[in-house]
Amino acid sequence: PFLLVSLDRKLLLTSYPEFDRIIPVECDITNRDHLLNAVEVVKARHGYLDLLVNNAGIAKNLFPHPLPSPGSPQSSHDQPPPTPPRSPKIDEPQSQGLPSIKGFQKTLWDCGSPDDWAATFATNVTSVYYTTVAFLDLLYQGNARRQRLQAHSARIPSDSLLGQLPYQTSQVLTVSSSGGFRIDARVLSPSYTVAKAACTHMGKMLSNLLAPWGIRSNVLAPGVFPSGKSRVIGLEPSEWLIKGWPEMTMSVAPGVKLDPTVLASTVPLKRVGTEEVRVRCVGDRVP
Repeated sequence: PFLLVSLDRKLLLTSYPEFDRIIPVECDITNRDHLLNAVEVVKARHGYLDLLVNNAGIAKNLFPHPLPSPGSPQSSHDQPPPTPPRSPKIDEPQSQGLPSIKGFQKTLWDCGSPDDWAATFATNVTSVYYTTVAFLDLLYQGNARRQRLQAHSARIPSDSLLGQLPYQTSQVLTVSSSGGFRIDARVLSPSYTVAKAACTHMGKMLSNLLAPWGIRSNVLAPGVFPSGKSRVIGLEPSEWLIKGWPEMTMSVAPGVKLDPTVLASTVPLKRVGTEEVRVRCVGDRVP
């Protein structure tokens, strides 16, 4: 059976009705009490866990592209910023008709708030750590279970395998983003980009931290994939090219609509990812 954890109860009950092996559990992964409750649900039903997927993510502080630049016409962004901070005085006169540095400064200053940064890191980074820690014992019990099955299959006492790891051990799989590697000025969100870079580093750090206990940690950094309301099941990329790309929305930033044609143009294969690719990336790692 699979355990599907989400803060959105409606999503849990309606997203995957065709799969009767999914056990929905409502949980806020930024709340440690909620996490411990989810652990108790798994412990009561199964007593072990083979694979933990950290997949939650949000995006705030979205940049209003195109950003003001010295070479672009004056825009509505070109207004004095609040004080503090105050821009340093510039001796040279501002070129007429071009945005001032103050306009650029105000755009960055007004792009969300420190609370948005904190919320982004709480979901995209901090929750990865605490979710993983919360399920550690169940992941360890998953190793013990496979060790017993391995001994039974070999018809040897399970005690004879003490201290040995099963052939395939429990795993933590953290879904980060290729956006975490971007350093260009066209990033969607500064807080999301930096948080996903931290998320990737967290997964790599956990791989060493958990190794002595026989628990693996890997990171996936997907590119452009339909998610949330933009999921289109049963359509191949070739059909999208004929019928037109479906409108894409962002599950990490509700209400934000994306142009899939523009997104696909940035990918070498000139298409977004598919459900099949996403399922294989995770499914191939299930013990």
